Amino acid sequence: MARRLGVSREDVIAAAVRLSDDEGLEALTVAAVADAVGCRPPSVYHHVDGLAGLSRAVALVATEDLISTLNEATDGLDGMEACTALVDATRAWGAAHPHRVAALRYHDDIDDPELGNARAEALLIFQDAVAGLGIPAEQRPPLVAMLMAALRGAIDGGHDAQRHEGDGLGEARIAGTDLLIELAMRHLETVADRATAR
Repeated sequence: MARRLGVSREDVIAAAVRLSDDEGLEALTVAAVADAVGCRPPSVYHHVDGLAGLSRAVALVATEDLISTLNEATDGLDGMEACTALVDATRAWGAAHPHRVAALRYHDDIDDPELGNARAEALLIFQDAVAGLGIPAEQRPPLVAMLMAALRGAIDGGHDAQRHEGDGLGEARIAGTDLLIELAMRHLETVADRATAR
């Protein structure tokens, strides 16, 4: 590709996201991004802090994309309908974007205020949906944590199922994760019924 001048930070990040989406985080390198945008590697370093900066940018875009997906899924809904929509949308997003999920996981334990705020915004959508069930504030955090754990297992199970398609293990993983989600949602509904019956 011919080299060009005037490469922006947005160009670099968009190329990193495309490369990660198409080929996975392992394909994400400064040289590959530079080639994709038509610049030399030092120009990439001008906009991001090397490979760590590229993967961080992918994780931030992934989080923002997930937030948008969750907001769209729950628009106009409340109660169990909103909670069900959140679960379905998160599973669908995770299945459609395995490399974005990997980017989020890679940055799970890294102290980063901007990423932390974005994660908190995503969690707040779940907190608000659970609050809409009339569940007292002190009971909400463990319920949201339960949903997050079930969703993480379901998304991982879905990815495993793709890798083991046709050998029986994939179908077993899907059945197991479906059951996990079903039990989590039943428990959430039971807690909500008890809360509103008081």
